[in-house]
Amino acid sequence: MHYPLSEEIGAPELFVGRKKEFAMLDEWIKLIPKRLGKSKALFSRKKGGKTSLVQRLFNQLWSENGPVIPIFFGIEDTSIWLPDFAIKYYQNFASQYISFVERKEIYVENPLKLEQILEYGKNKSIDIFGEDIKAILNYQSHENYDLMWDMACTAPKRFASVFNKRFLVIIDEFQFLSQYVTVDQQKRNSFESLPGSYHRLSESKTAPMLITGSYTHWLNTIIRDHLEGGRVTKHYFSPYLAPDEGLCAVKIYSEFYNVKTTKETQKQINTLCHCDPFFISCVIKSKYEEKNLQTTQGVINTVHYEISNRQSDMSRTWREYIDKTLSQINNIHAKRILLHLSKNPNQVWIPKELIDELHLDISEQDVLDRLRKLEKADLIEYGVADIEFQGLKDGTLHLILRSRYGREIDDFEPDIRVDFRKTINEMDTDLKKLKTEKNHLSGKYNALKGQVAEDQLARAFRRKKRFSLLELFQNAPDTQKLNIIDVRTNVIFQRPDGKNFEIDIVAESSCGRVVLVEVKNWKKKIGVNVVETFIEKVTVYGRQHTDKTVLPCIWSKKGFSGKAITMCQLHGIGMADDKSKTKE
Repeated sequence: MHYPLSEEIGAPELFVGRKKEFAMLDEWIKLIPKRLGKSKALFSRKKGGKTSLVQRLFNQLWSENGPVIPIFFGIEDTSIWLPDFAIKYYQNFASQYISFVERKEIYVENPLKLEQILEYGKNKSIDIFGEDIKAILNYQSHENYDLMWDMACTAPKRFASVFNKRFLVIIDEFQFLSQYVTVDQQKRNSFESLPGSYHRLSESKTAPMLITGSYTHWLNTIIRDHLEGGRVTKHYFSPYLAPDEGLCAVKIYSEFYNVKTTKETQKQINTLCHCDPFFISCVIKSKYEEKNLQTTQGVINTVHYEISNRQSDMSRTWREYIDKTLSQINNIHAKRILLHLSKNPNQVWIPKELIDELHLDISEQDVLDRLRKLEKADLIEYGVADIEFQGLKDGTLHLILRSRYGREIDDFEPDIRVDFRKTINEMDTDLKKLKTEKNHLSGKYNALKGQVAEDQLARAFRRKKRFSLLELFQNAPDTQKLNIIDVRTNVIFQRPDGKNFEIDIVAESSCGRVVLVEVKNWKKKIGVNVVETFIEKVTVYGRQHTDKTVLPCIWSKKGFSGKAITMCQLHGIGMADDKSKTKE
C-alpha cells in the first residue's frame, strides 16, 4: 500500500479498525464504475476519525490504481479569496489526476503549477488541460471570478465525460466553503452560497462526491439549502471503535509511543475511553505529571486529567462546541437539560417531560428555545417530531459536561473519578464471572491474542520495502524480493462444496505473487493436522486465483513439531515462530 496523501493520524500503523465503515464504503465504490454511486455525506464531531477514514480511502484507491480515480481536497478554516481558491482547487485536481495516471506520489501533496499542468497537457496531447487553463487565466484577467470557479469545480465531471473515466471527489470539512472563501480580496465577506456550486455536481454518477463535516447542524443546513432533493445520502459516523478494535488501538498506541501498560490496564483504558481512538491516544500521550498506566488508580487519574484539564486535547476538542452555545444561554436550566440528555442519550424527550423530570420553573417555550440552540450547536439532536430531542450517543461529551458543570447541579456527582472506579469495579466483577466459564473465556482470550499476533505480522508486511520472504520465514517458498501493495487479514472464501475457509493474512505483491499466512498463537507446537488443513486452504485459494503465484507460510508462536517441519519442507511452506524477525 502506498501513502501519497499524508494521513492526519500520523504513522499508518496507528489506523485501527473501522471494518464496518470500510465495508459500507467498499460496497458503494463498487457501484461507481457502473454509474450507480450516489454522493454521500459523513457527519462526525471533530477528532471523530472521519478525516483519517477518507484519507485512508484515498490512499487505498490510489494504490489500487483501479477504475475509480480519487480526488481529495480539505477545506481549511482560513479565509481565501475566490479566484485564488479556484486556482488552488484546479491545481489540486489536475495534480492528483496526473499523479494517479503517472503513478507519481509527489504530485498529491506538491501540486503542479498551472504552467506545469499546461506543459504536461501539451506533451501528452491532453487538450482539455490547455483549454481549461487558458480559460481560467482569461477569466481572471477579466475579473470573471465566478467563471474561474465554475471551470475549477466542474473539472472532475468534465474529465470523466471526456475520457470516460470515473472519479470520486472527496471534500473534507465541506461546510467551511460557506464561510472561508470570500468574494472580496480583503477577505471580509464570505461567499455563503458557494456550496450551491455543487447542486448539479452532487448528482453526477461519473464523479460522485464524498463530503464530510464536523458541524452536523451547519452541514445539514447547507445540504438542505443547496444539495436538496436527496442528492446526498447522509451517514452519521461514530467516533467509537468496536470494543475489540478499541483494545487493539490501546495496545498499538502503547507500543508505538513506548508507554508501559498491562493487560488489565489496557482493558481499563479502553473501557473508560469508550473505545474512542482519539480519547485513547490522548490518555496514552497525556502530559499528566503523575501518569502511570500500569495501575488502576493511575489509569483513573490520567483519564480524569484529560477530561478535567481545560488545556488537554480532549477538553479543547469539545470546548468550541460547548462554550459558544452555553455563553448564549448561560443559565442553570440549559446546563441541567444538557447534562440530563447526555446522561440518557437513548431516551427521547419533549419540553413538558423535561420540565416535570427536572422540576424546571420556566415555560415549555423557553425549554424549546434552549433545546433548539443546543441542537444547533451539535450538542443534542432531534427526535422524530420537531419537539422531540435526545442526547448525543457520545460518552465523552457527558464526561466533559460533568467535570465542568457538575458542581452547579445537585443531581450530579462532580468528581467523575467516582464513576470511573465504579465502572472498573463492575468490569472486574464481570471478568470474574467470565472466568468461571473457563472454556469460553479461554477461547475468547486466545482469539484476542491471535488477532494481536496477526496485526503485528500484518504491520511487518506493510512496513517492509522490497524484501525477500527469507527475512521473515525459514524455508521460504520464494527468495525473490516482494513489493507488497495490499495486506488483508481474516480473508474468508469458500470451497466448491460451500465450506468456508479463512486465511489469517493475505499479502499481495505488485509482481503477481501473493503470500498466504496461517497464524497460530498456541501454547504448544503445531502438528501435521494444522499443516494439512493449511495446505488444503492454499490449494483451494490457488485454484480460485490462477493469475496469482501463491507463497504459503505459517507463523507458530511455539514453533513446529518434527513431523510438521518435514511436511512444511516437503510442500515448500515458509516457517516462523515467536523468536523470528516477524515483529520487526
